[in-house]
Amino acid sequence: MKRRGFTLIELLVTIVLFSLLLGTALYSFRFISINIRNINNTNPQKAINYDLLRGVFNSIYCYIDSDSEELDIDKKFYFYFYGEANKCRFITKSSLFYKEIALGQLRYENDELWYEESKIFDKSIDYRSLDTIKMEKKVLILKGIKEMKFIYKFNNQSSSELRKKIPQLVSITFKDKLKEYEYSFCVKSNKVEELERLKFNRKEFLR
Repeated sequence: MKRRGFTLIELLVTIVLFSLLLGTALYSFRFISINIRNINNTNPQKAINYDLLRGVFNSIYCYIDSDSEELDIDKKFYFYFYGEANKCRFITKSSLFYKEIALGQLRYENDELWYEESKIFDKSIDYRSLDTIKMEKKVLILKGIKEMKFIYKFNNQSSSELRKKIPQLVSITFKDKLKEYEYSFCVKSNKVEELERLKFNRKEFLR
């Protein structure tokens, strides 16, 4: 006599195997869904913008400026850098728009971060007054951002303003629709000893 149907044990084994296969399939589907969502949420432009900002700070040049009205040698000569909470101005040795060192500026205004540049050595420009030079070219780095702030670190001290000193580190904080960000950039300016050498030679000359 032939047996019809399944025994109880066979049915239970089938149910267990089916449950395992279903669980594995659901886990795999969830894993793939998370990866797809992460890929869709990844903005390549943000990575490009971060790399651009890092290049900007790495290009800061130790440009020696002077105050013609200052008599004290230690105060008369200084490295040109002007940092505020919403912008910073400096000399860059890796210009985006020119084939020479240029005046660079990062400026946050109206929820946008711009990088701007201008020539220094030009007949129509007074290079002795870098603060008055108007920017000629610019490129948009970030938009739709809120509460951006620059923090400058020099000799283990942090401040939202820094002038006549090259910072060792610059931190930028801001918000967008999703979350808050903080980027930190090392300033790799070289030849920082040239300023002290210039001051020393000047003092020796005036003796």
